[in-house]
Amino acid sequence: MKRQLSDSVYEFQTPDGDFDVELVFFHGLCFSEYADAYETTWRVEDGIEGTRCWLRDLVPKTFPGARILAVSYDSCARVSDRAGRMSFSNLGIILVQDLIHLAKVGQRNRPVVLVGYCLGGLVIKQLCTEAERQLDYSPDGASKGRLDQFLTNVRANVFLDTPHAGTDLAKYLKKKEKCDGPVLEYLDSSSASLGHLNSNFESLATEREWEPFSCWYFRKTLVWSSVKLSNSGLQVVQEESARRGQGRFFCVDADHSGKASSGRRQLEQPLDQLEGFVADVVSKTKLPH
Repeated sequence: MKRQLSDSVYEFQTPDGDFDVELVFFHGLCFSEYADAYETTWRVEDGIEGTRCWLRDLVPKTFPGARILAVSYDSCARVSDRAGRMSFSNLGIILVQDLIHLAKVGQRNRPVVLVGYCLGGLVIKQLCTEAERQLDYSPDGASKGRLDQFLTNVRANVFLDTPHAGTDLAKYLKKKEKCDGPVLEYLDSSSASLGHLNSNFESLATEREWEPFSCWYFRKTLVWSSVKLSNSGLQVVQEESARRGQGRFFCVDADHSGKASSGRRQLEQPLDQLEGFVADVVSKTKLPH
């Protein structure tokens, strides 16, 4: 049964008693609405079994001993009176509070795996670097303890078609759709802010010995969210942008449609790969008895 733990965090599963891993999912870029993206990003329309959701229907079967959470945040490309105004710096501060201090992720000495789709991968980087910044400067001993526990227990980061080096979609949305949301700055390949975020995160990941896991959706996209692209389609994320950094990498025969899954193959292939990766992460972690 899904329950809301804070303004930004929803829990889809927590086993009775203890759990052996925490899996935290971050949705991607939205066009004008984001309120349900924490769940709809992970849905697939399956002609055989109808609508299914990774976090509700599949991940709990694959990881029955996992605590499964999803994060909601303003990731809108278009500015309106209700959305599209959130800066990345403020987003990091909010998610540190909601995920670490309120939802208490990373506080049970269990491995934490952060899973981000599209922009969600960059949000993971912002969350982690903000947690490290607050750890260095916070005078509050209890707060520092929670931040340190979180960063210590993060074991891996999973990036699903994340444009680490930017994407042409940002330019397309700015020019063709007149979008001007501040999150688009972090999707622009020439952005100094994106370069700064990558540099800070990569230093932190090396220091903490986090293992990255990345995949690339290699089909061209004709429709992203509610935006129709050119007839020839758009390669939303280039392979070199999805590959940035060391670690495990694989390709998915699917397109970047604004959802993490849009068909049976796109649903099952990443989950199969993720299952083996998370099992390996857990096996490498010495859990207390």
